[in-house]
Amino acid sequence: MPRLHLGDRPVNLDWRRLRAVILESDDWGLCAWSADEDAFRSLAATPAFRAPAGRRYGRSTLERAADVGDLCAVLEEFRGPDGLAPVWQANTVMAAPDYERLQRSGPQGDDLPLVFFPETPSRWRRPGLWDEVRGAIERGLWWPELHGLLHIPVAAWLRALRRGDADAELALRHQCPVCEATERGSEYGPGEPWALRGRQLAAAARSFSGAFERAPRSFCPPDYGWDAAVEAEAARLGLEALQGWAEQAGLGPLRRRL
Repeated sequence: MPRLHLGDRPVNLDWRRLRAVILESDDWGLCAWSADEDAFRSLAATPAFRAPAGRRYGRSTLERAADVGDLCAVLEEFRGPDGLAPVWQANTVMAAPDYERLQRSGPQGDDLPLVFFPETPSRWRRPGLWDEVRGAIERGLWWPELHGLLHIPVAAWLRALRRGDADAELALRHQCPVCEATERGSEYGPGEPWALRGRQLAAAARSFSGAFERAPRSFCPPDYGWDAAVEAEAARLGLEALQGWAEQAGLGPLRRRL
């Protein structure tokens, strides 16, 4: 359920009264898990890929132009009472690590070299993908919103690489950030330094505005991990709605039921 900020006051929308059907999906543009089948075969035996999340998502990969085209073809088959087709809200990740530069230079400093969407690292290239997304937006079928900069806890990943963790180094060779260290945290979770989280959220919003020629209106933190400092920074950046509030990591079942 989105959480709107009106001034300093958060407001939860009552979707039962609004009677809206929301078609929303996360992780668009995410270059994680397996760039290709060779990457999956090489990483399938690592702890993160053997864990429950890895068994579910290990073969997941970046969408192709055809995937976006097929989804939009289905959306266009339907019309609401207003005569319009459904709109797909695609919560989008705005960057990926520049794996080739990182392998050449090693993990230096607190920030990563990045490749910004719609560009991708070399093994994640999907010809025609950006053209398909832009066409879907122009046809009124695709509405991107902000899901984050990288979807990974950068500080945790850099520490793993500096330690020489075997699973992190193997994943890096296959242009993948998924390892035990990154699976234990989240990009905007309190386990990451605040200065880094603040920079990444601001960079994500800037990148979104540059790619889509408008500011993002909502923010769905990756893995539902964030704290009050992130909420305040999101409000300062003009992100009016915070998605996933009922699923915020670290909260008990009573909060979710409410």
